[in-house]
Amino acid sequence: MFSKQFKTWLILLLWLGSPGTTSVLAEDNAQPIRASQPLPAATHDEGPTVTAEMMIGPFDLKKKYRSMEGPYVRVPLKIGDMLAAKSVAIPASLIKVPGAAQAENTMSGSGPSMNGTDANQTPEVQVIPEEVTRKTAHQKRELLWLKSVKMEMLDENDKPLPDAEFFCHATIDVDLDFRDQVFPDSEHPANMRHIVLTQGQTQFAFPEGFGLPVASDENWNFVFQTINRTSELPRRVKERCVLTFVKDSELVYPIKALFWYYPMVNVVVDRNSRDRVTAERRACPDCSTISDGVPAPSSMRNMIFTDKLGRSEIGHWVVPPGVHTYSSPINAITSKTNLQFASSDTDIHLVLTHVHPFCEKCVLVQHSNGQSKDIVTVRAKTNAKDLTLSEIDTISSVQGIPLEAGKNYELQATYNNTSGQPQDSMAGMALYCTDNSFVRPKWAFAGDMNEAYCGAGESNRSGKRTHNTHKTRRSSG
Repeated sequence: MFSKQFKTWLILLLWLGSPGTTSVLAEDNAQPIRASQPLPAATHDEGPTVTAEMMIGPFDLKKKYRSMEGPYVRVPLKIGDMLAAKSVAIPASLIKVPGAAQAENTMSGSGPSMNGTDANQTPEVQVIPEEVTRKTAHQKRELLWLKSVKMEMLDENDKPLPDAEFFCHATIDVDLDFRDQVFPDSEHPANMRHIVLTQGQTQFAFPEGFGLPVASDENWNFVFQTINRTSELPRRVKERCVLTFVKDSELVYPIKALFWYYPMVNVVVDRNSRDRVTAERRACPDCSTISDGVPAPSSMRNMIFTDKLGRSEIGHWVVPPGVHTYSSPINAITSKTNLQFASSDTDIHLVLTHVHPFCEKCVLVQHSNGQSKDIVTVRAKTNAKDLTLSEIDTISSVQGIPLEAGKNYELQATYNNTSGQPQDSMAGMALYCTDNSFVRPKWAFAGDMNEAYCGAGESNRSGKRTHNTHKTRRSSG
C-alpha cells in the first residue's frame, strides 16, 4: 500500500502535470519537478468536493490585440449562488473591448472598470437565475475551502483548444472589508486581488491539507480577458472556469487556512531623484533600487500611482530588446498593499506568478544584515515565434517555504526580449501562506458551542474528561 504522503505527491504531480502548470516543489531538494502526464479530475483527500463552472463568451477576436487590449468581461458573483446554480453562463452581450464604444447590454460590478471610463450600470442580463438567488438569499452563511481553479480555452462550438494562445488573463478580486468582518480572527491581506491566471499557468491546486477559507455569501469580482498576437483572421473563442471547494461541514481530514501576499514589480516613470533614491535605500539598505521604466503603450491610465516618496510608478512597462532585470523592494514606500509584508513568520505553500512573454525568471529575494538569498525562483518559457508564454513554474509545497519576519524583501524579474521589438511586461507573485492567526468564526458551526460537549477541559459527572473526535477535527487548522 502507498503511504498517504506518497499518494499526495502523486496526485499533485498528476494534477499539475499539464501545459501551463507544470511543476511542484520537491520537499527534499527545493527544486521544481516537471511532469507531462495528462490532466485527470482534481482529487482532494480532505473531503468531498463541490464545483462551480463558468462558461464565458464567445469572444470576437476581430484583429490582433496586445495585453490589456482584447475583449473582456467583468462580473461580480456570489459564491453561494454559483455553487447553487452549478453552471453559470456569461453571455457575449456582456463582453467589452477596452476603449471602444459599448452596446447597451454592459456589465459592471463593484470595482473599477477595465478601461477606467465605463459608468457603473445594472446589467440587463440575469447571469444567475432568479429562482436560485431567491433560494440562496435565505440560506445560512457556510464556511467553504477553495481548493483549485482551472481555466480552459474553447472554440465557439465548445471544443477545447490545444493551448492558451488566446488567453490573456483571469483575475479574481475580493471585498477586503467583508472578509475582515466574516473572518475577524485571521490574517488580513492588503491586496484585493487574490487569484490571477495567465498564459503558461492556467490552473492550480492548493497542496493537500491547505485551502483558502471562503464565506458562501462572499461576492467575488471576476475578470476574463482575451488576447490575439498571432491570428490575422477573425476568431471566436470561449473560456471555461471551474472552481473547486470543500465544505467545512463535510471535512474528513483537517485543513489549514491560507492567506495571500501579492507583491508586484513596479517601475518609476517620473519624479525620481537622488534624494528619493537615498530615502528608498534607508528603507531597504541591501535591496536594489526600484527600476526606472516606460509605461507600456497598452497600459491604462488608472494603473499609475504615486508612492510615498512622490514618484509615479506603474506595474505595466516596456521591455526593450535584450536582457533586462527589473527590481522592486517590497515595502510600504513602493506600494501601500505591501505595508504588512512578512509582518510575522509564516510558510509559503503555493506560488502563482503573473508575467508576460520573454520573462525568463521571477525571484523573491530576502535581505538581512548584508546577506541576500533567493527564497522563491519561478522560471518561464516563451514561444518567441507566436509571442506566447508556453510555461510558468507552479511552486507547491506541503512542508512550506519559510517567509521570515523582520527581513527586507524585493521582487526581481528578468526579461530576455529576443523579438527585436519593444514588448510590454508585468511581474507579480501571489504567495499563499499559512494563516497562523486563523480561528473558525462562530457562524461556521452548526449550533452553540458547548464546552463540556466539545471536550474543552471540564470533567463530566463520572470524573472523566469528555472528548469528541469530530469537533476536534473541525477545530483544527
